[in-house]
Amino acid sequence: DNAVRLKRLEFKDADVLWRLLRWVPPSIETLVVSVKVFETQGRESLRQAALTGRLCSLLHLDVNNCPLGPAGVDALMKALAGGGPGSSCKLQSLKMRNTKAGREGARALGDAMKGGILFFLETLDLSDNSIQLEGLQGV
Repeated sequence: DNAVRLKRLEFKDADVLWRLLRWVPPSIETLVVSVKVFETQGRESLRQAALTGRLCSLLHLDVNNCPLGPAGVDALMKALAGGGPGSSCKLQSLKMRNTKAGREGARALGDAMKGGILFFLETLDLSDNSIQLEGLQGV
């Protein structure tokens, strides 16, 4: 059996991450992303990953300290919804501390939760994101 059994993958190099994200093996349960740059290329890579549906099988995602910003959070939620409308990913924990999500990012996250995309989510860390009470209402 030549199946890949890799369970945890960590990326610290943005260039490598953006090139390989859509090729993440389906065996991966935990993805840790520690890149300091997240701009157009990062959002495009997430869009490509969404088309493959590969991120839907993750159980744990850690993007702490990645400067996603609101547009990056929105792209991430769409990538997690890669299974199509009405589908939910298997994600159980999402660490998004200090991602510059802001109110709009919180709204994208809230929409994903309301839409059932994050149905299995048990743990969520949104600390240090300048999300005021108004932004948390979406979550």
